[in-house]
Amino acid sequence: MKISANGSCSFGREDFLRSCLRAYVKFHVNCVVLLLACAIQPVVAEVGDPQFRTDHPWYPGELAISTFDRLFATQAEVYERVTGRRAETDEDKALASWLWRNTHYWHGEAGRRDLWGEGLGRGKDQRLREYWSGLFGFGFGLCGTTHLKWVAELDHLLGHARGVGVAGHNSFEVFLQGGPYGKGQWAMLDHDLSTVIFDESGNRLLGISEIWKEVDRWLKRDYKPERQRGWLVCGLHPGDGNSYRRYSVAEYLAGYAGPSPMVSLRRGERMRRYFQPGVGLSRTSFHSFPSAEAQQEAFPTLPPPKLYEASPTFRRADEVGRSKVNFWVKEQSTSLLFGPQ
Repeated sequence: MKISANGSCSFGREDFLRSCLRAYVKFHVNCVVLLLACAIQPVVAEVGDPQFRTDHPWYPGELAISTFDRLFATQAEVYERVTGRRAETDEDKALASWLWRNTHYWHGEAGRRDLWGEGLGRGKDQRLREYWSGLFGFGFGLCGTTHLKWVAELDHLLGHARGVGVAGHNSFEVFLQGGPYGKGQWAMLDHDLSTVIFDESGNRLLGISEIWKEVDRWLKRDYKPERQRGWLVCGLHPGDGNSYRRYSVAEYLAGYAGPSPMVSLRRGERMRRYFQPGVGLSRTSFHSFPSAEAQQEAFPTLPPPKLYEASPTFRRADEVGRSKVNFWVKEQSTSLLFGPQ
């Protein structure tokens, strides 16, 4: 810095460079101090969302389905293994999702919640509509509940889906495009009644507006069964299709998907994960269709589904050490991956 005779100050080039150097050094020293402070803190990390994944053909674990991208990839893999078709078209993607929903969601009344502040069990709208709570929190729901939640998944996958009110039942349709669907047509995917219906040629799925007009013809299991590509009409009970005798209402944006659920264990808390359906109490599968017996009858070349007895317990990372949270083990010849994802 230079001072003139009249007292004014001016900075030279050397002063400017020296000022920049001091600022640079000060900034990096602060960064080093911050990093050291973080490094010497005691390990208090929690177990962040422990998930497991297996190579089991039917029950791969939540790590395989805990985001939509993982879910769609898993659905496509299962669909190709079962049908021999790759999930590349809108129709095949939709059927892959429908197959997965058939095997991983069952019909039952889920718990009630006070959604609108009107009191538990009160109010006109008591349906649970959030997708991830249905998949991970319940795993079951009545026809309206499950199909309205499913809207969120198919909206994410293909753009448009809707719940459809029929006779004593809530069904489901997805908007398919390309190939025989042209610029787009609605197609029924009813996983609650385990039903899809193809046209006479077997080239495309029919929508409910087409089915109800000639319902007796389309519901006959022996009517050109080859058109169904192996999917049984009314897969749970042959009388279920009577619901399609009336087409009452379409429900758009009927469900939604918030953040996928995560578990964070506080000090002293533990969580036990059971590999098998039935929460380790029996060897009974809670999934509606197909059962283990039906899977083997339909697909005899696939290995039989296994039910697991092991039940790992997760605790906070500072109690068990990080190495206990992310590792591979073998259990009954099935690979299991644990990890906070």
